[in-house]
Amino acid sequence: IVPVFSAMNVMKKISRFKYKLGVKLAVDKLSIVDNSLDENGYIRRHYDDEGSLSKETFIIKEGLLTSFMHNNKTARQMETSTSSNGYKASHKNTVGITPTNMKILSGDTDLHDMILKLNDGVIITDVQGLHAGVNPVSGDISLSCSGYIIEEGKLTRPFSNSVISGNFYEIINNILEISDDTYYYFNGDYAFASPSILIDNMSIAGE
Repeated sequence: IVPVFSAMNVMKKISRFKYKLGVKLAVDKLSIVDNSLDENGYIRRHYDDEGSLSKETFIIKEGLLTSFMHNNKTARQMETSTSSNGYKASHKNTVGITPTNMKILSGDTDLHDMILKLNDGVIITDVQGLHAGVNPVSGDISLSCSGYIIEEGKLTRPFSNSVISGNFYEIINNILEISDDTYYYFNGDYAFASPSILIDNMSIAGE
């Protein structure tokens, strides 16, 4: 879903967040930052590919959309400052926009306590099909997944070959709790980090 935060896609009118700066889009518990100086991140750099000084940028802060990711060109066109997300895949490419270490900030809830609060549900430990199963424009998500069944606050048995579905723009308003743990993922271009998140009202089908 990262492309919806790119100023380039906002200008192309393929981001639903156009005209949403300063608007509350998610629950207060949700904050998302991009930080190329993150000590625990996969990527650490002091400058982006345009020579702009690296910094931490809040994309969403306590549910409010506070910034898009910018390079120098989009920053000028939108009359703001760059977020130091200028990126070139090679010397032959034009400058694009990409995050470095994008992170959902952790909360203060222990994962065990979050499972107890859930009581009955599932914990997803793995998803597949992120490229084909996520539509960043509509926000629709349909992903193969596996994990564990939770019954009466306890992990009882594993499951696989299932599909979890929902809509990103609804999910960020259905967050109940965010835990104090953090998991990092690197896709080859940038890193993403997220704590465990308790989400209400999603669909899951399978065995």
